[in-house]
Amino acid sequence: MEYLLYVLAPVLLFAAILPIARRGKGNEYDERQLVERGRAFQSAYLMLGIYTIFCGVIESDGVQCFAPGVLPMIGLLLSVTVFAVTAIRHDAFSGLHTKPKDAIWLWLLIIVGQLVCFVLGWRDGDVVRDGVLTLSVISLVNAVCCLVMLVVYLAHSRKAALPEEEP
Repeated sequence: MEYLLYVLAPVLLFAAILPIARRGKGNEYDERQLVERGRAFQSAYLMLGIYTIFCGVIESDGVQCFAPGVLPMIGLLLSVTVFAVTAIRHDAFSGLHTKPKDAIWLWLLIIVGQLVCFVLGWRDGDVVRDGVLTLSVISLVNAVCCLVMLVVYLAHSRKAALPEEEP
């Protein structure tokens, strides 16, 4: 029964996300948004480079606290988070025809799904084996990264909705 849950959870999550993803008219960005997205890509790429150097230092030191593949996945998730936060702060994350509620629901679905996967892995003892963090920890990292993106997105949306004060 438990294995059925592991098979059904991603299928149900995909079935829930698909209508939200198809609802949009497409991502169209104006010129200012394209420039800001380019800067966000640069920030994410720089972060990934610095993180790679950090991982090299950790691995050359002989410290083995992560299973193979965990550090690169964390680096990718962190660089995507840097891109998203930078783009959101400069109002270049969403396209011109994107509905904000769709992005919020998508992030909430991802956060809940990833937390469920992490809790199931924690319960089964799959997160830490022999003092080494396994790939199961990626679910928690993904949930935290998506939570950061969601909080920044909501804060930016709230800030944009407030009327501007005149001096």
